[in-house]
Amino acid sequence: NQKEEPIAIIAVISNEYIDIFRTKILLNNSYPASKLSEIFDYKNKEFRIKNAEIKCRNLSLSAIGKSFHALLEADESLKSVPINPKIILQTLIIKLIKYLN
Repeated sequence: NQKEEPIAIIAVISNEYIDIFRTKILLNNSYPASKLSEIFDYKNKEFRIKNAEIKCRNLSLSAIGKSFHALLEADESLKSVPINPKIILQTLIIKLIKYLN
């Protein structure tokens, strides 16, 4: 409704899932999430690590992987299939919500 580009929306969501994935891997290996700022460029963006730490608590690595797959499918569809982008984004959101449960 706000005329954002669908590919830009997928990029933002993908970045969130990248943060969640990185955080989940560290936490699963008994490292603090704050270690991410030593490995990746989170300077002045530490809030992203804190948010990812909260979000990843209820997600399995399997669910995160399925989410990445859904994001990739949506990205490829937007770039190759002549379907209404709104439908592709709505389908993506439904899949992502499904993987949360």
